[in-house]
Amino acid sequence: NERFARFARSVFQPMLRVQPRISSFPPEVKTFDEYSSSLDSFMSLSTYRIEELRGSLLVVFSPAFISILTNAYYGGNIEVLKTTRQEFTATEERIIEMVNVDLMKQLKLSWKDLTPINFTKLGREMNPQFTNFVDASDLVIICSFVVQLPGVDAANFDIIYPLQTLKPIASLLRSSVQSDII
Repeated sequence: NERFARFARSVFQPMLRVQPRISSFPPEVKTFDEYSSSLDSFMSLSTYRIEELRGSLLVVFSPAFISILTNAYYGGNIEVLKTTRQEFTATEERIIEMVNVDLMKQLKLSWKDLTPINFTKLGREMNPQFTNFVDASDLVIICSFVVQLPGVDAANFDIIYPLQTLKPIASLLRSSVQSDII
């Protein structure tokens, strides 16, 4: 996660025109129902398939962060625009797509020393209730990242892996974490 956080800076820097500081939180394990109950009913939820692990992942962005990225990308200030919309504009959809494509490239790069992986986009939803990701009772690993921006509260995004997806490489993950600590 820390390596990915460093790589992810290059995704946001061209849009924001500043080098953001991105930090990762320790991964959490919860049921998908517990996680999704903490989300608003309007979010950017993009699902990808990880072919090599025969599983999937979910990338979650808040509408406020998408608004900041869109505004900054088109020359505006880095600021949160207040809105009560329940869907993204076509321009915001394009920004979401650009960010997700670049994040998947950086995620692939950050995983390459552990195991090579490739991603295939499955779909995008705006309401967590309609996300066809995993069953509500399935355990997921939540990797949260915080993006510190000048003049506004920090924004964050999550990458969610079903526990079943990472089971085939659990021993590799444990050994990698232990060797990073030593």
